Amino acid sequence: MMQSMGMPIPPGMTPERMQQAMQAMGMGGGMGGLPGMGGMPGMGGGGGMPGFPGMDMDPEDMEELMGLNRGPAAIFGNNTPSSVDFSRWATFYPNYIDSSKTNADGRRIPKSFACDKPIVDEMGEVCRYFQLKYVIEPYKRYSRDATVQGRVRVKLTDNGSFLHHEIHTRKDLMLKMGELIPKLQIRTERLAKELEAAKATASGPSTAASSSTASKKKGKKKGKR
Repeated sequence: MMQSMGMPIPPGMTPERMQQAMQAMGMGGGMGGLPGMGGMPGMGGGGGMPGFPGMDMDPEDMEELMGLNRGPAAIFGNNTPSSVDFSRWATFYPNYIDSSKTNADGRRIPKSFACDKPIVDEMGEVCRYFQLKYVIEPYKRYSRDATVQGRVRVKLTDNGSFLHHEIHTRKDLMLKMGELIPKLQIRTERLAKELEAAKATASGPSTAASSSTASKKKGKKKGKR
């Protein structure tokens, strides 16, 4: 269908995934017409036109159906077996410890104890430091901020016993993350790469303009001879 409409097919898309996505959106037999359009009833000050069926689908589910996720749904860290049931483990989103976020955005520890724009890989590295089993779900999204991807599931207890003497609560671990993440080597390397990329982007247009100006000046000098 997408090919016939001249639309590119996303990587990972298969006919089966396309069929599932269409069925989820209520389009199993094709595009069809807009619901409620027959004779345009109820348009005079009513409740408005109904939306497309299936448009309230979770973005993660839609991305998965469309084959847009380009990696594993879960990354098991610190020798965590892939067969483990981690559905009841403590959940941590980057917003919980992000100093650039407000309480309304989901920050759960004081700003002075948080860190700037952490990512799930760095959060997982802190879990590894404390020898805690953890799972990174890179495509999960926080309900309060869908622009930030990923979350970390961590096993804090086993049969009622704490797995690390310094980590007894979720807040204990979040405070440790806020303290240790700025010191991580992987964070230092990430920020350095981001800074270099930003410099390259910023200098690109100015460098091109300088080269163009220099070329014009050379051309004028040649013309005067």
